[in-house]
Amino acid sequence: MPRPNTLFGGCLIGTSFTTPAQVQELLDQVKSFGIDRIDTAARYSPTNPGFSERLLGEFGLSNFSPELVAEFIAVCQEKDYIKSSVYQDLYNLLSRESEQTPLAGGFLTGRATRGDTEGTRYAPDDQITATLSPMYDKPAMHTAMSDLLDTIGPLEISGAEAYLRWLHYHSSLGAEDCVVLGASKIIQIVQNMTDVAKGPLPEVVVQKIDSLYAKLH
Repeated sequence: MPRPNTLFGGCLIGTSFTTPAQVQELLDQVKSFGIDRIDTAARYSPTNPGFSERLLGEFGLSNFSPELVAEFIAVCQEKDYIKSSVYQDLYNLLSRESEQTPLAGGFLTGRATRGDTEGTRYAPDDQITATLSPMYDKPAMHTAMSDLLDTIGPLEISGAEAYLRWLHYHSSLGAEDCVVLGASKIIQIVQNMTDVAKGPLPEVVVQKIDSLYAKLH
């Protein structure tokens, strides 16, 4: 099955990457992996008309319920506004209903399951924890994550690597789909793309992921 395309999500341009030199280094690194488009760039200011349009992808929606999407499209049609051409929602190893947050907000790294939440989105003082915890920070999810870590640990595969390789080679995404990777540090892009380049996961890992998903649903 053809694998999905990989795009770079540039929403942290302007925060994590603030100077022209930092942005250029980031774009050079992204391009070295064959990624030539920024698909989401909420903080990419339109200071260079014409150039920005070549980098940015289509207008899209994220975190909207299907009902809100329908309402949004109806308003666009009524007001003759530009309509969204893509929609992003939940999609990862443990939740496959739709197509957002493939790392489950960092849950699939295994840190929350190991009790190492400092600096993560599952830390008590993080602003997003109230949104993510009800979805993932519960016994059944931690049991599944522990089971997965027991399988991939001896194979020297991290939780993040497992989710990236599963998403690109074993999920329902195909050539007409895109995986948007973001980063707050260049090393994250390097590590993520290095992991993707390793190819499909061992069959024992794929079977474990499928069995865990079946138990959870």
